[in-house]
Amino acid sequence: MDLTQSACSQMLGIPENAPLDEVRRAYRKLARRLHPDVVGGDSVRFSEITAAYNVLTGRCAAAKTQTQKASTTTPPRTAAEEAEHAQAYAEFRRRAANFRPANGSRAPQSAQSKVDPMVQTPAAEPQSVQPEVVEVPVSTVAAAAPRPSLWQRLRAKVRKAAPTHGSDVYLTMPVDLGTVLRGGEQAIMIQRAAACPSCVGGGDTRCVCLGAGRLVVREKLKVQVPAGARAGVKMRLGGKGNDGLMGRGAGDLYLLLEPVQIAGFVREGADLRGTLEIGAELARVGGPMNVPTPWGPLRLDVPAATRTGMKFRLRGQGLPVWQRADRGDLYLQVQVG
Repeated sequence: MDLTQSACSQMLGIPENAPLDEVRRAYRKLARRLHPDVVGGDSVRFSEITAAYNVLTGRCAAAKTQTQKASTTTPPRTAAEEAEHAQAYAEFRRRAANFRPANGSRAPQSAQSKVDPMVQTPAAEPQSVQPEVVEVPVSTVAAAAPRPSLWQRLRAKVRKAAPTHGSDVYLTMPVDLGTVLRGGEQAIMIQRAAACPSCVGGGDTRCVCLGAGRLVVREKLKVQVPAGARAGVKMRLGGKGNDGLMGRGAGDLYLLLEPVQIAGFVREGADLRGTLEIGAELARVGGPMNVPTPWGPLRLDVPAATRTGMKFRLRGQGLPVWQRADRGDLYLQVQVG
C-alpha cells in the first residue's frame, strides 16, 4: 500500500496540504461509515484509511521515517541527558564485566580491566544538579517514584515488544437441521485481534493501536460443515485465530458444533427414537399410513393386530453418520389410542 503524503490525502479525500483539523474530520467521517462493526462496513478500507490517517498525523513508523529523512539536523543532548546516557552506558559495561556464562566461569580478567574511552572522564569535580524543592502536604500526596534509568527503560521496551505467537480463539457454532442432514456452508461472525495495519504489529505507542500492536476486528467467515454434525464435535480452522506480534504466526479458530434439536425425536448418535400414534381400528386391521421423519413423510404399512409397546425400525431413516456415507435408523414405539 502506497503511504506517500499525496496517496494518503487521496484516500481521505482531502487536499495534499490540508491542515490537521481537516485530516481528523475526514478520517472520523470515513471511519463511522467503514468501521467493521457498522452494518455495511469494510474492514479492508477501514485499515487503509487508518494507515493513511496515521501517516498524515505523523503517528506511525512510515511518517516517522519520512520525517527523519526530511530533517538533516538533530538537536544536541542537554547536559542532564548526556549524564544519564553516560551513567546507563557505564551500568551496561559493569553488567557485562560481571556476566557469568552458563558454565559458571566469569569473563576474562583482561576484559574486566579494560577501560572504555567513552566512559573515561578527566579528574575533575563531578557535576552536581540542584533539585527543585516543592513543598506539598504529606497527608494528601504520595511520594513520587524515582524516574527509571535509561537502562531500565530500554530493557522494559525490549520485553514489551518481544515477538509473541497469536493465541487460539474458541467459539460455539449452531448448526441447522438442513446442514445436519445434507451438510453445507454456514456463515459465522467472529471477533479476533488482527495485526495493526499501520505499525504492522510493531507496537508503536503513537499509532492508532496505542502500542498494543493489534486491533479488535469482526470478520464474517463461511465454514463448510459435513453432514451428521454431532454435539461436542470440534472443527479447527488454521490461522484464523488472533494474530501474533512482530510477524509471529496467528493462532487457530476452534468451532464447537451445536446442532439443533429435532422436534419429536430423541437423538442417539446417528439413530433417532420417537413415538408413533396409531388409531385403534388401524391397529386392529392394519393398513398404510404416513409417518413423519426428518427427511419428510414416509409411507408405512401397519401390520394387523398391532399393540401398544411394539417398535418399528425404519432402516436408513435416521441421521447421516459423521464423515461417513452411512445413515442411522429410525425407531418408532407404537402408542395405540
